[in-house]
Amino acid sequence: MNKIKFIVLFLLVSNFSFGQNYISHTYLRVPRQNMSEFLTLHKEMSEISHGENRLYKGHFVYAHRHASNYSLVVINTFDNPEDVGEDQSLARTNLRNHSNSLNEDDKKSFNERWSRWTNMYLEGHYDEIRVRVKDSGFQSEDFDPTNRSVVVVSWYNPKWSNLQEFRKIFEEQKFGIEKELGNSQLALSSTHYSGRSPNFFAAMWYPSWEAFAKNETELDRVQANSSDGGRLWEIGGAHWDEILVSVGMMLEGKFVIAN
Repeated sequence: MNKIKFIVLFLLVSNFSFGQNYISHTYLRVPRQNMSEFLTLHKEMSEISHGENRLYKGHFVYAHRHASNYSLVVINTFDNPEDVGEDQSLARTNLRNHSNSLNEDDKKSFNERWSRWTNMYLEGHYDEIRVRVKDSGFQSEDFDPTNRSVVVVSWYNPKWSNLQEFRKIFEEQKFGIEKELGNSQLALSSTHYSGRSPNFFAAMWYPSWEAFAKNETELDRVQANSSDGGRLWEIGGAHWDEILVSVGMMLEGKFVIAN
């Protein structure tokens, strides 16, 4: 049994970082005072709407801790961009079918919860689709997506004419150093496909706040002794960082809260 669980987790981890080409980001503005209620409803609706007809390959929720103007971000991964809209329709169909299978009292109660969740999900939200950069970043053997992680997100907006050069420099200078330091367990990047966000996105997963703080201290030391990086900032355009923490993910049809 432990061997089977290990194989399932290994496949999940591999699929998590490099399995899909398209990543849907949905930014939610759920009020902090409603967060517990929303996550309870999100777990229920995510599990009920799940089915063999769904097209998403991965579903992850992160909570915002520093910067920007949203409280949660929902990440869904897909093989094709046209699957995003179709998958949303299939989710609604599964929820509707479940509702219609209930008796009158249960149906009324479920529909009220469904409506409440939908309203909190949609109010003030915005979304985008991004394309993962193939062969970008790294992944350590210790990374487990079911564990709680601190995720540092970096946004850059280089000109399209400079994007290929920027990506190459970022891979060598930023991801290369992060991998060498060994504090980050996963790193990946993506570029813009649709929506309003910048051209380049990078994310790095740390197993704890202590690991993140240790990494920042070591980065300061490395950068103080290095003259590299000038070209990166020269062509990087507008830049900002955000910090997220993992909340939960779909695993074998269940929404699993991060440990």
